[in-house]
Amino acid sequence: MKKREKRVAYILRAGMTVLTIILIILFFGIMSLVSDLQGTARVVNYAGLVRGETQRVIKLEMSKKPDDEMIATVEAIINGLRFGSDELDLVRLEDTEFQGKMDELAAYFTELKEEISKVRQKGYEQTAIISMSENFFRMCDEVTGIAERYSQKRATALNHLEKIVVADIVCLVLLIGVELLRALRCAAQNRILRKKIYLDESTGLPNKNKCEEILSDPIPLGEEESTAVCVFDLNNLRIINNNLGHDKGDEYIRSFAEQLRLAVDPESFVGRDGGDEFIAIFQKTDHSKMRETLKKIRTQMKNYSANTRRCRSAMRQGTQSPWTLPVPPSGNCSGWRIKTCTWTKTGQRSKKRHKNSRKPTNCWNGSKKKDTIFRTVCTVMP
Repeated sequence: MKKREKRVAYILRAGMTVLTIILIILFFGIMSLVSDLQGTARVVNYAGLVRGETQRVIKLEMSKKPDDEMIATVEAIINGLRFGSDELDLVRLEDTEFQGKMDELAAYFTELKEEISKVRQKGYEQTAIISMSENFFRMCDEVTGIAERYSQKRATALNHLEKIVVADIVCLVLLIGVELLRALRCAAQNRILRKKIYLDESTGLPNKNKCEEILSDPIPLGEEESTAVCVFDLNNLRIINNNLGHDKGDEYIRSFAEQLRLAVDPESFVGRDGGDEFIAIFQKTDHSKMRETLKKIRTQMKNYSANTRRCRSAMRQGTQSPWTLPVPPSGNCSGWRIKTCTWTKTGQRSKKRHKNSRKPTNCWNGSKKKDTIFRTVCTVMP
């Protein structure tokens, strides 16, 4: 499967590279054709200009009003059409038929100039200037027609190139879309994998990896930011596993995880720290808020146990079921106990929860046993 994915990725990237190169080549080809078309349009215009100016020269000669400057202009235009001209901004059409006809036109214009000299000497009645001008006019028509056909060919070629460019762009967009979809799918799979890495499948809570990542966060807390970390330890899990089976033990763990998640505010972190241990992290809190939170957790567990059918059945039998999760005011019960509570205002977190403990002070009221709170670590034990 991985080899196939790699092969598909290689084909897609190679295809995009080839299409991009083709698109660049086509782009320069289109630019060349557009420039050629612009030059061809001027050639067509000047070919028609030669036709009109030559007829004007003949009329002036017949009227005995010679204009040598106009004759020189017509000759310059003819040479520009044959070889190109920067002065006239004319390009040389690379067309064999056009260039052959222009050679004929230039040669015939030379003969026409000689006939014009005879007109000046003898008068137009004694020369063939009229018939020659008609032949030259016809030749100019042919040159103009050839130039127009050449221009049409270039326009058709440009149209074909534009269609190829559109097809190339469509294919490139499709390949990019496929690659984008693959990237999005890969990103989604990575997100799923990241969730699996940090997710405990049995409870749906963050797992030990996520708990350790949060507890090992090197970023210090703010000086005024108070954070509490409670660690919950489930009792009687081994008894349930041995007597009822591991499926029931897993159900017991899930039940506690669900009730703990319901009891703790959504913005607070709750995770399973492995086995029968859970942690809850409360940020921007204080002693009074923590007392209310722990009271809420106890109440949630007590209500759940009271409403659980197995609990009521066990109570009717006069026995204490390990399935129940009752919580007396001391914070200790047969179902679970608060194992440790980390409290810090020092702006630092510690991997070792009991490290750097300081002089204890009173914790929350409700237990006459070892209910003590350290500035760094608070431990509540039965």
